[in-house]
Amino acid sequence: MLKKGTLINIKNSSNKVKIIETLGEGGQGTVYLVNYDGDEYALKWYHNQYLEEIDSTKFYDNLENNIRQGAPTKAENLFLWPLLMTELYQGSFGYLMELRDPNFVELSKILTADVKCSMNKRVKASLLFISAYRALYNTGYSYQDLNDGNFFINPDTGDIKICDNDNVCQHGKDAGIKGKPGYMAPEIVTGALRAPNAQTDKHSLAVILYRMLCSDDPFIGERVGDYPCLTEKASLFLYGENPLFIFDPDDDSNKPIHGVHNDSLAVWPYLPKYLQNTFVDAFRIGVKDPNKRVEYLTWQKVFLRLKGNMLVCPKCGTEDYLIKEYCDIKKKKFICPNCNSEYPIPLVLKGKYCSLPLFLNAKLYNAHIHSLNSIETDILDKTNILGEVIANKKHPEYWGIRNLSKDTWYVTKTNGEVIQVLPNKVVLIENGVKISIAGNALEIVNK
Repeated sequence: MLKKGTLINIKNSSNKVKIIETLGEGGQGTVYLVNYDGDEYALKWYHNQYLEEIDSTKFYDNLENNIRQGAPTKAENLFLWPLLMTELYQGSFGYLMELRDPNFVELSKILTADVKCSMNKRVKASLLFISAYRALYNTGYSYQDLNDGNFFINPDTGDIKICDNDNVCQHGKDAGIKGKPGYMAPEIVTGALRAPNAQTDKHSLAVILYRMLCSDDPFIGERVGDYPCLTEKASLFLYGENPLFIFDPDDDSNKPIHGVHNDSLAVWPYLPKYLQNTFVDAFRIGVKDPNKRVEYLTWQKVFLRLKGNMLVCPKCGTEDYLIKEYCDIKKKKFICPNCNSEYPIPLVLKGKYCSLPLFLNAKLYNAHIHSLNSIETDILDKTNILGEVIANKKHPEYWGIRNLSKDTWYVTKTNGEVIQVLPNKVVLIENGVKISIAGNALEIVNK
């Protein structure tokens, strides 16, 4: 432990860090609140014992390279990325990073329901996770140790912070980390693959996304009854040799247990079919063939669609999904599955890359009008919002889309008249209205 007031040299700097107090401790090291150059930061300081267990020289060099390269994305400050390295002190070293906002809580506390987080915020956080790791992957890195202890979420906003970025390595390099049981890919659990890589990250992300929505472990169902204790042998079978998704459509021998997996049983039936199918692909095909794992881009498209399909029942407050199972097409009504209240099915903004239900406060993002392949990975960044559904203040029954972009929209009204909608102006939502945004054609329709 470093004592309060200890001064440590920063590499390539004449300034020192001063230890103020301990913030937390883990298996790798201790995190301290420190003062550096007049500002407060967090310092992660490694335990000597941990450094003796790994190739500390290789680890130091990799960490220094990550600092040199910088975070894969600056949008929304998703990564608590290493900023500066210390010099060696008493046989160890550490790195500086930004302090975490106290409003952000560890993901594990949300999964155990110690902290409440709405489904809407969970979906937003999931999209940010996907965007962050797609950016990491696209810049040539793999995280290697994705688990519920690496993330912090603001439950009030759905914003995220990703920590423990000292494990990040360039593709093909070994950081000496295996991962956390339950999140590791089967080939890591069995030892068929020596070190995590970009493909194992994809499996770990799928587990995190499932748990974000359903809380439970996707591979722990009825079969766990064969193992009174989750020993190393049990983990090898359940996660490595024969992982079986609890909602596998062809094999129910590991189905969730009533009274144990209540979250999964409550959430899964109401998830849209396109999302269920993606999880089935990830946990039935992807677990067996690393090269067929669900890509980040696919997850991004699925969760962007999911976010656009979410609505809150005005009567009971239930967070629902606008999917055909809850709609009476003849009546053109949406029926809340919780209280059976009926509401008009909203009009939809359709284009080549989107089908966005126009709920009040629904947001139109850059990703809705462009191929996700051609835009930045940070699709929920505020700079990528093009429009938002609003209600007229004097006549709230009239809704419109406010132009939040820098471009002029060209709108063809139902009578054929073409008008310009300048930035910060509004186009009235009506069936049949056509909108051209930066050359991309969209139309408001009733289906």
